Amino acid sequence: MPDASVLEEAGQKCEIDLPRLLTTINARIEYLYDREHQIGHAYFTACRSRADVDEAMRHKVIPLLAEYFFEDWAKIAAVLGDLEPGEGSITGGFLKRAILNPPPGLEDGDAVARFRWQVRSVDEWFDYSKLLGT
Repeated sequence: MPDASVLEEAGQKCEIDLPRLLTTINARIEYLYDREHQIGHAYFTACRSRADVDEAMRHKVIPLLAEYFFEDWAKIAAVLGDLEPGEGSITGGFLKRAILNPPPGLEDGDAVARFRWQVRSVDEWFDYSKLLGT
């Protein structure tokens, strides 16, 4: 099982509460999926800067969440703290959600709301505040 306590030193170097980050992500995964699909602490043990944490999130954690939840981006957003109620656009700490326009003939309310989800660009950095509750 993941051991968030081993991330204390790495978290101090990165200035991100990595033990809390890992614990929060895994609690949400357990609620939405199961206990056996938690994120391991090894994804973050080599992190020495915020850029390293962003890199791990962008190239390891978020793709793994996409695999776990079969590209259900609302669940991925819920794990990351980016899900908001309603059907509007979202600019979260990790993900963006834009409303897609329905094709002609479906714009009168027959269409179910559809969205385009994107991971924030490298230039935008990630915002950990909602995930960490700060």
